[in-house]
Amino acid sequence: MSRASENVIRFFQAKSPEPQPWGMYHLLCLGVLAALVAALIAGGRRLRKSPKTVRRLTACLGSVLLAAEILKQIFSSVQISDGKIIWDYPWHIFPFQLCSTPLYVCIALFFLPEGRVRRALCCYLGTFGIVGGAVVMAAPESVYITSLFINVHTMVWHTGLILLGALQWCGSAIRPDAADWLGSVVLFLAFATIAFCLDLFLPQYAAENFNMFYISPHVPPDSSPIFLFVWENVPYPLYLICYIAGFILLTGLIFAVLRIPLRRAAKAAAR
Repeated sequence: MSRASENVIRFFQAKSPEPQPWGMYHLLCLGVLAALVAALIAGGRRLRKSPKTVRRLTACLGSVLLAAEILKQIFSSVQISDGKIIWDYPWHIFPFQLCSTPLYVCIALFFLPEGRVRRALCCYLGTFGIVGGAVVMAAPESVYITSLFINVHTMVWHTGLILLGALQWCGSAIRPDAADWLGSVVLFLAFATIAFCLDLFLPQYAAENFNMFYISPHVPPDSSPIFLFVWENVPYPLYLICYIAGFILLTGLIFAVLRIPLRRAAKAAAR
């Protein structure tokens, strides 16, 4: 192994004090997020006049997510032992959590033309994607560790999810039409089905906390006190139903609230 390779690996595996929820680092990240969302809202009129700009910004944010996730997967798996590089994949970081799915949506949006399917995917970013980002930004205690890169990655990632969602709303990539939200629900159900199958048919990785979407019947969802309480106190099928229904209802509420200013903006533009 070359000295340069070792230095790169050690750089990405550098240790840092574990940040505290609502500590200086967390508050700084929230401040940056608030400023960026405010900038999107302020530029909403220009964004609505330039759908191409919205598509390009979405592609740029998606590219940042893709690059960040590739780095995370690589440098969370390589280890240095006796001067050699060893690959030891930690299955709990497999990229198929709810907050991972916007990455796949962004990749799909690279190739999709304007139409119903594209609007449904944009609505997914503006509802389920925002929820996935907001939950961690509000309560990051389950993601903060002593790895400097992971602590930066997780804040960049979840900030990016909220910005992606806000961009779709501010740029009118989402219509105030319930059909867009229903399309996003179908996509969520498809993702949840894949996650359920991964959890169900790969029990050999349960010991490594492999728990996609936190709906594994084998692994308790200990990253969320609410999920854990329900998982431990009701039959698993009921937990699964509550989980799915809860996210659908929450995103339905978000859609119902956010489409109000969208309708107003459309009426103002039509005058």
